[in-house]
Amino acid sequence: MLKVFDVYCQCGYMDEVFCEDGDFGNCPECGKELMRAFLSFNFELKYNPKKDRVAWGNSNYEESQY
Repeated sequence: MLKVFDVYCQCGYMDEVFCEDGDFGNCPECGKELMRAFLSFNFELKYNPKKDRVAWGNSNYEESQY
């Protein structure tokens, strides 16, 4: 399964790479090995339905509250 990674190079190059085996390849600008930009990424959605509002794109972003 392919995963997407943010990678960077020491020369300042940054990009997103789809990779399966952890080999990100080499920088297209300088030829050095690309490194992973974020070693870990934890995401937690904090949503309180009693006070937070949501807007739906298919309703022309009309706000609703549940």
